[in-house]
Formats: sequence, structure tokens, C-alpha cells
Amino acid sequence: MSANIFCLSTYPESNLIVELNSHILPHDLIDRLDHRVNKLAKKHMGQPHLILILDYLVSFIQDNLLLSAWKEMEKIKSELLTPGDSFRVNEKTGQIKIKIVEGRYRITFVVVVPDDYPKSSASIQLGSNNFPGDLMEKFNLQLEAFKVHVEHGSDWERLLQRRSERTKRKKREIERVPNKQDVLRMKEDVGFLDKLAAYQEVSDDKKMRRQKVRMVRKETATELQEAQQEEIVESIITYESLYPLTYYVFNNLGRRLPNETCKVCNERMLSEVPTKKSSTHEFERLLCGDWYHRECLIQYLQQPPFDGKVCIQCNEPISHQLFNENFIKDAEKDWLLAERKRAELAEVEDFLGLGF
Repeated sequence: MSANIFCLSTYPESNLIVELNSHILPHDLIDRLDHRVNKLAKKHMGQPHLILILDYLVSFIQDNLLLSAWKEMEKIKSELLTPGDSFRVNEKTGQIKIKIVEGRYRITFVVVVPDDYPKSSASIQLGSNNFPGDLMEKFNLQLEAFKVHVEHGSDWERLLQRRSERTKRKKREIERVPNKQDVLRMKEDVGFLDKLAAYQEVSDDKKMRRQKVRMVRKETATELQEAQQEEIVESIITYESLYPLTYYVFNNLGRRLPNETCKVCNERMLSEVPTKKSSTHEFERLLCGDWYHRECLIQYLQQPPFDGKVCIQCNEPISHQLFNENFIKDAEKDWLLAERKRAELAEVEDFLGLGF
């Protein structure tokens, strides 16, 4: 945050005028703070108050280390929290402690916001909960993978969409009408190619060959300069991570799983009453985001048809590192072998007159 302080020749009989600016803090927060500081200056008009204003700004920043995440925190409280949840902020340590309560299930986690946020990403530490241990291990790995995407500026909302929704969106982007900048860029590219073709036709002329080489070098240098500028801009750009990471915990664990059902057996993913004992089920999450009981998913994948298996819930192709093509091929072989044995046994029973 920067402060421009304007001092009139009649100071301190006239008050200072303060103008605050920030590339990180929300505009509405800066406007409110600006109003407070100028109100303070008017209140102490007639006596020196420059040091007073600077002390106020320094104290405000030191007492509010999470200023850079203020807008995201307000969004979390308004969009994600429901009655029963809790949201506690520790400005001195830069930590936010959040508790999600959904039915009889609960989870507490801490969001750590670094001093140079959003230049450095926020991080999440999952705390006390009554979810099954193996499920939490899998979710923690998925959370870390999601964090990497957020840190690199990926469109996290798009990542959480169904693949069919992403395909529709991509199609709309492809079919969009080119804007003025697109047209100008295409004209520049076409113009360059036309000149290059013209020089190619008269390549026997030594002077024209030199002009062709100079033009290609100039175009290459321009492209290199543009690439360097993009790298500089990319290094300056920062990405908000507090809200995306918190949203992921809320909507992929705390809110969703206590109400989720396995689409194979149509039973609850989790027992209605949490227990400290090990769960009777193991859990697997597909790339599309849907959860299954592990034994139910294996049973489903081991039944025909084997080609083009899709998620029962969202109808998207099943993708999972464990259940790959080799698994499907082995499942098909085992099924064919079992069917062959069953047919042979039926023939023997029929031959012996044991069939009914």
C-alpha cells in the first residue's frame, strides 16, 4: 500500500490530504481506510498530525496481516459458511481456523496466509475430524494436486467442472467471433507471409535476399521481445489461492461426502453415525470427481461391457490410475474364463441329467 500525502502551505492550520493506493488490497477497503485517515487529519487540524497519520497506517497494517486476503475472507463467510460452521481469524499469525459441520460429521482445518500473499500461495493444514482415515489420506493428496494447479494460475473453477461442461465451454470459445485485435493480428501475419513470398520469388537478386534476411531477423527479434515481455508480466502476476483451496475442502469433502451415496450399491458412502473404528469400506475417487466404495467400483468394472466404461453418476469416461487398460483387460479375461467354466458345468449337469 502506498500513501500520497499533500501538505498545504498553511499546515498545520489546514489538514493534510491523504490518498491511499494498493495493487493488492480491495478498492472498497482502501476507500474506507482512506476515509478514516482523512477524517483523523481533519480532527487534529491546527496541530502537527503527520506522524500521527503515519503511526495510524503502520499500526493498521501490523494489526491486520490478512489485509491482502480480506476480500476472499468476506467471500468465504458469505458463500460457504452455514449455521454451525465457525470462522476464526488470527491476524498476528496470519492464520484462519475454519470448522465445517455437516450432519454428524465435522472437520477443522487451518489456512495459513504468508506475509507476502498473494505472491506466495496460501496453504491448508487439515486438522481434527471424524472422517475415515484412508479417505482423508486420499483427499489430502488430491488437495495438494489441486493446490499446484491454483499456484500456476490454472482456471480452478474450470478444473472442477465436469468434462462435458468443459468441452461445451471450449467449443463456445472456438466458435466465438474474432474481435478487432484478433483481426489486426491475422492481418499482420498475412502481410509478413506475403512479403516473404515476394522476396522468395526474386531470391536470385542479391539485394532482395539481404532484405529478406533482415525482415526475418526483425520479425524474430520482435517475437523474442514479446515473449520476454510476457515472461516479465507473468512473474508479476499473482494468483489468489485462499478462496479456491477453502472452496475445495468445503465442496469436495466437508459438505459433499457426508451426503454422498455410492452409485453402485446405492448406499451411503459414509456410515450415518461416525465411528472411530476403521470403516467397513475403502474409498476411491475418479478423475471426474465422483466417489465410490472401492469394492463396488471393482465389481462394476469387472462386469461387461468392458469397453467404454463410464461413471454411473455423471456418464463421463472412467479415469483412474489404478483401474487402467491392463486392469480392464484382466477383468475381461477373468470374466470370460468364469463364463466358460459355468457353461462347461452346465453341460455336464445337463449330460448327467442333473439340470432342472
